[in-house]
Amino acid sequence: VHHLTDERKETVGPSGAIVQALTGNRILEGLSQTYRFVDVAIRNSKLPKGSETGIIQTTFQKCGYNLSLEGAPVFNPTWDKVSQMIEDTLGGSLVLERSK
Repeated sequence: VHHLTDERKETVGPSGAIVQALTGNRILEGLSQTYRFVDVAIRNSKLPKGSETGIIQTTFQKCGYNLSLEGAPVFNPTWDKVSQMIEDTLGGSLVLERSK
């Protein structure tokens, strides 16, 4: 599990020296290039109480199996539901493990 941290980028400061500046983006702490090393990456976020869609929403950050899933939400996620969603878009050409 990795936590989000503020992204910093080198830029030229007012005095002409190279300084670190915040970019406004959030990145995974520790492994800022995690998405390069995985086939599927998801991000879970908590929705407001009383939301019709549930309390936890998952969004595909990366899906190497099917790029069209990137950005797609999965409401009330379970591993089986995420796996099934990937498999359904591939027409049965891939079978992922299910929870036991």
